[in-house]
Amino acid sequence: MDRRAIIFLIFPLLAGGIQAAAAPSGVSPDRGTLSDLALATSVGIPSLPSSGVSASCLESDGTPGGERTPSIPVRRRDKGGQRYFHPLRGWRRPISGLQGRAADQPRLNQAQRINLAWQIALAAHYFSPGLLDGIFGPRSRMALREYTASHVPGANPFNPHDPRVYQALGVNVADAITRYTISAQDRQAVGRLHHHWLNMASASRMPYASLADCLSEKFHCTKRLLQQLNPRRNWKDLRIGQTIYVPNIRPFPGPDDFGVPGGLSAVLRQDRLRASRPRVAYLDINLRRKIIRAYDRHGNEVAFFYCSIPAHKADYPRRNTHITDIALNPNYTFLPEMYPEAHLDQPLLIPPGPRNPVGIVWMGLGLPGVGIHGNPYPQYIGITGSHGCFRMTNWDAVELLSLVHIGTPVYFTPRPGAARPAPRRDDAAAGRR
Repeated sequence: MDRRAIIFLIFPLLAGGIQAAAAPSGVSPDRGTLSDLALATSVGIPSLPSSGVSASCLESDGTPGGERTPSIPVRRRDKGGQRYFHPLRGWRRPISGLQGRAADQPRLNQAQRINLAWQIALAAHYFSPGLLDGIFGPRSRMALREYTASHVPGANPFNPHDPRVYQALGVNVADAITRYTISAQDRQAVGRLHHHWLNMASASRMPYASLADCLSEKFHCTKRLLQQLNPRRNWKDLRIGQTIYVPNIRPFPGPDDFGVPGGLSAVLRQDRLRASRPRVAYLDINLRRKIIRAYDRHGNEVAFFYCSIPAHKADYPRRNTHITDIALNPNYTFLPEMYPEAHLDQPLLIPPGPRNPVGIVWMGLGLPGVGIHGNPYPQYIGITGSHGCFRMTNWDAVELLSLVHIGTPVYFTPRPGAARPAPRRDDAAAGRR
């Protein structure tokens, strides 16, 4: 027999033996190798050093294969054996634990579910990762760094062997996804959406354009994530009474909605009853990074949100200010001099609604015509510029509104005016976490 034929016969056997020998204990070769743990290829996150993915830090949940739940990798400390999930690592396995037909199951792998659980936990502690999407990208990582620096000083949030941040946030991977039944209030919040200023002024309200639009905002997520969670659902034919999978955000929304009269009040009431709601002494808006930070009287960062800033530097604030007025479900006054491209010569009054140009919340500042407010297009926050105001997603604007009051100081970085107030020395140490 030719030498090349012998090599072709022997090499597959050797390769199979090497793969079986390299597989860690409790993981069969057909489930993948340790390289499958790196999520950089699936979610665009730089991988950790190779020392962080050794077989010693993996552990099976002990569930047999076959029709039952597949093994889920967990992280644990070298000492103490505490098990927890890390947002940057995980198996590319379908999620499990949800009831229903296999065809109707969400198309999210385990890594995306872990990432989503961390995003939900960050948002629940007022450190917004932006839109929930199951991808632990730059915004999620920045929110995690900010939370860790403020609440778990000294911890490295990207160390898979340190569970302190995981425990402080209360990350709940098992319940990251839940079911929601579409209500009559959801349908009531949907209507015809106008784009021309004259048509907007003649309408009675500014509603959501579709149920998919309403539900994605209600659960603070991208439409793509909703589609992944409900791959068999026809989003153009959603009906009242249908049940869908949604992110299990905290607090979970009730039947009321931003687009329903009285719904916003119910959301605010629910948010203000949260035991963990921090007390904000002042806000700092970073014009370079397009973020809003909230601080308590000790100088600790207690909330973090993304925002859009004025598109032109000439419109940047020239002095620090404070919140002067607050409005829920506000009207919007169109001024033709602010929009020369509209070619209109008269002011117009735009009715309230979630797709109003200033969204559902207005927090006026002590600067002419400038405020912090919601926005009808959450996907553009931090991307497009404004005519002078600071835009947020509607749900982040509601969160911020629940933390501030009329008179709350607002500072800008780089600061155009006076410095921020110094922490109180008498109890500054007690305020550290």
